Amino acid sequence: KVQMDADKKVKAEADRVAKIEADKKAKADADRKAADARAQLEAQRKAEADAKVKMEADRKARDAADAQAKAESKIRQEAEKKVAADAEARRQAQQAEAEARAKTAADLARQAKAAADARMETARKAQLEAGRQAEAQAKAKLEMDRKAAAESERLARLKLEEERKAREAQEAAMRKSIEAEAAAQKALAKAKVDADLKAKADADVALKASMKAQEDAVRFEREAAALRVKMEAAAKVKADADAKRAAADADRKAKEAVEAQKKAEAKVKADAEAAKKADAKKAAETEARLKEMERKRAEDERKAAAGKKPVAPATVPPTARPPGTKAPAAVTPPSTVKPETKKGPVKPKEQRLKELLQLYLTDKITPREYHQQRAKILAEP
Repeated sequence: KVQMDADKKVKAEADRVAKIEADKKAKADADRKAADARAQLEAQRKAEADAKVKMEADRKARDAADAQAKAESKIRQEAEKKVAADAEARRQAQQAEAEARAKTAADLARQAKAAADARMETARKAQLEAGRQAEAQAKAKLEMDRKAAAESERLARLKLEEERKAREAQEAAMRKSIEAEAAAQKALAKAKVDADLKAKADADVALKASMKAQEDAVRFEREAAALRVKMEAAAKVKADADAKRAAADADRKAKEAVEAQKKAEAKVKADAEAAKKADAKKAAETEARLKEMERKRAEDERKAAAGKKPVAPATVPPTARPPGTKAPAAVTPPSTVKPETKKGPVKPKEQRLKELLQLYLTDKITPREYHQQRAKILAEP
């Protein structure tokens, strides 16, 4: 009986020690789980802070990109205004030069006879008309280039807007996935805390409750991980689909813009060809009229010379203008020679301007090269 009492005491002491050890182990496990929960909550807060920092950086990058796009648009508009101002200044200079040339021609023509005056006036009007037509064609070309640049800029803005919307959709999906993950982690932490409280309350069955809580926690973590993976996959698929749809829309709009630009260029080329044909026809008609007037004037002078033989030496030099002949009178040679010297250098310059305009209308040179070469030609004496 004493041995049995001793065995009972030893067994009770062993049970008490085992219970104390189990309590210590349960408390240690509970403390460890609480520390893990606190670490997870800290990691979650840190992840949320990193996500906020990233979102702020993305917003600043978008703002910087928008500001840069606005600055580039402003620079392009200023460049277009400057080009238009330069074109207007060149047009005014050309107009002033044409007016000065017309005044000089008028001063020289007043010293000549009525026939020479009429011929020079007709030639001057033809040249001014050709210059105005060339200027109108150049303006039409510049207007088409400006419209094409505006259209391309509008398409670029639309593309940037589509990209911004796609980025916002991706960010929204990312935020949703982060919020879902945070909710899952919060639920997991809450479940762990509840399990720890239950383990502390149920001290008698601490080991069994702890094992059950661990199994529940593992199962919950697996379910939360599966749910998080599923939500991330769905968000990624949706974001990829939105990005592909936005890219497809942008490509379609870009193709439409390219087609519209090609049609506009084809129309400009057709208009240039029609204008070229009209200019050639008008030049031919003007040349024919000049030849007819020259022929009539020559016939009139011959008739006048045949009718008035004593005055024949004074009337012959204005009609026949070979470079080697000399007029007997002292007043007539300056009147005949000055139009020839004035008319000589103007004709190659006009021809060069027409050739340069044709090169520009056929897209063989750029607008900048056209204006530079045109300014050089006009600046020549």
